[in-house]
Amino acid sequence: MAEREEQIRGYAEIMQARKDRIDNDCWSALEPYFDHFCPEDPNIRRDWLSSIKRFVSELGVYEVEEAAEIAVSKCPHSERQAFKYLCGICWKKIKGDQ
Repeated sequence: MAEREEQIRGYAEIMQARKDRIDNDCWSALEPYFDHFCPEDPNIRRDWLSSIKRFVSELGVYEVEEAAEIAVSKCPHSERQAFKYLCGICWKKIKGDQ
């Protein structure tokens, strides 16, 4: 029983480390977005963050960061439009429509 508990504890640590890495990667990938739209107080809606986590998991941090840079340059006056554009880029990459 003690061995099983140790295995569960080890698995939980691995999963927490993965979650922490993805969270950090999300904030890193969105840096161009934050720098443009909210440099003093970087924040994002919870549902938007959920999408970014999926994109980072599927594409990696550098691909999402590049998409954020493109989205900000294409839609510099609308945070919402820039986010939608970012999502469109990421979905196209995921589906292979590069």
